[in-house]
Amino acid sequence: MPPCSVAFKEWSIICDALARGEQTLILRKGGIEEGRDGFRVAHDRFWLYPTRFHASRDQLAPALHARLDDSSTASVAPGEVTLALLAEVTRVVQLDSLDQALRLSGLHGWSDDTVTARFHYRRPGLFLLIVRIHHRAEPHRLLETPDYAGCKSWVQLDQGYDTTGLTPVLTNAQF
Repeated sequence: MPPCSVAFKEWSIICDALARGEQTLILRKGGIEEGRDGFRVAHDRFWLYPTRFHASRDQLAPALHARLDDSSTASVAPGEVTLALLAEVTRVVQLDSLDQALRLSGLHGWSDDTVTARFHYRRPGLFLLIVRIHHRAEPHRLLETPDYAGCKSWVQLDQGYDTTGLTPVLTNAQF
C-alpha cells in the first residue's frame, strides 16, 4: 500500500476495540467543524487518530466502561499522536432510522443514549463505516499541530506515512 496522509479522529477506547478485533464498525455523525453539509466519508483508507476528546463513561457501551481508565487506551505524551492503525473502508451505509441504528448495539462502542443523541443531532441519520483494520508494529509518532486540533473527523497530515509492514487485525475468515 502507498503511504497514507489522512487520519480519522476516533476515541482512543474505540481505536483499542478496533485494534483488538472486537469491532469492525464505526458510527459517525461528524464534528462541529464538518461544515453545513455535515460528515462525509471522504477517504477509503486512513490512519486512526486516537483521541479522548468528548469520550466519557455515559457515552460508551457498558462493555467498554472497565477499559475507560486503562492505560492502554491513554494517549501518549501530551501533544503527541501515535498512528499504529490503518483502516480500510469496505462499506459505508447511511442509517436513516433510529431503530436501524439501535439494532447495532453491541457491535460498536457507543451507548444507546449516544446513538440516539447523535442520530438526532442537526438532521436525523448516522453513517456506518465497516472497516478492516491493519496494525503497524512500530507506530508513527508525530507532534500534534494546530491544524490537527479541533472537533473534526478528518485530518490532513503533514506528509504521507509509510504503510509497509502492516498486518491485518483479523484474518480474512474472521473479518
